[in-house]
Amino acid sequence: MAMHKIVESNIAIITTASMSVEEVTADPEGDLVLVVSRAPGSSDRSKCVDTEDGSNAGTDEDGEGLNCSTVRRQENYMSSEKRRLRVSSKAMSIASPVFRAMLVPDRFEEGRALSEGAAEIELPDDDPAAFTIIVFILHHRNRQVPKKIELQTMGSLAIIVDKYQLLECMELYRDVWLPDLNTQLPTSFDNTLLEWLSIAWAFRLPEQFKHLTRVAQRGSLSNLASDGQEVPIPDIVLRHIAKDRQRAISKALSMISDTIDRYQSARQCPYYGSDTTKHRACDSMVLGSLLRSAKSVGLYPPQKTPYEGLSMSLVHKSAVLIEVSALCDFIPSDRYGSMATPNHRIPSQIKTRMDEILSSLAGLDLETFT
Repeated sequence: MAMHKIVESNIAIITTASMSVEEVTADPEGDLVLVVSRAPGSSDRSKCVDTEDGSNAGTDEDGEGLNCSTVRRQENYMSSEKRRLRVSSKAMSIASPVFRAMLVPDRFEEGRALSEGAAEIELPDDDPAAFTIIVFILHHRNRQVPKKIELQTMGSLAIIVDKYQLLECMELYRDVWLPDLNTQLPTSFDNTLLEWLSIAWAFRLPEQFKHLTRVAQRGSLSNLASDGQEVPIPDIVLRHIAKDRQRAISKALSMISDTIDRYQSARQCPYYGSDTTKHRACDSMVLGSLLRSAKSVGLYPPQKTPYEGLSMSLVHKSAVLIEVSALCDFIPSDRYGSMATPNHRIPSQIKTRMDEILSSLAGLDLETFT
């Protein structure tokens, strides 16, 4: 089988017809090899800017300035399915309580092997490119660390940081990367929100966490779940978001249903005195227009929990479109003259209540869960 070896900086890329394996050296005298792999066909579209002096700058497909050597290094990272990282067991143990426990001599096989001189650990569920960035940081190989990264890479880093308890040693670079990433923070629910929420959780970002959970409470169309993705977000956080979402939608739909029920069960029109014919006609007009309008915007009859396909933001947007007509808007009462409360104030009451419910979805506090 043909084999080729490419060497660039601290990375040796060994390729065969069926796979490629990178040999990455964070510590030339390292006594520990981490074999990090991922499923074939998966991608890590990370890009970075590593411009200490601004020289050798290239552009990516979007015209963003990139350092050419960094681009080549990142492309090499992305090409392999498996990576062998030579590291210092001491550096890994100091940074990570998980590695420290793993490498205890009398507890696990890796620790026993290390006590005899060297060890190798298979890590089949971690992202190789993200793990490489982390080991360069832990070994102070600062020139090998990108100064800017993409959201997807930050998401992969978040999983590893949470899994191996690496927050403290990553805080400095977190603060380097965040200013650029914060410009991409979603203001409405989209397919990056779960990744962003993972980042806010793993890197302990209280402002972003509160903002993102508020967006999720208001904008998610179903109960937020990982859908099989590996995310570091505790289930209790996702359950809180789902509970808040469902409770808000339930209150909003109930408000509309209760208003309809009131007009079906008893006199509501405050005008026309004892003229039962007119106040019944007015209530009937209100009820008919309310039913027709609420149905046309999809809010009546009310859906059942868990309200699939419905978000509180969508309920709010639809509810304020509800229109109501009342007889007393067109035929003034002899007693009250011109109407002072058009439409029985129903649209304004609905809007006020919907605003209150939406505002109650204010996000979660990170410290509650940490």
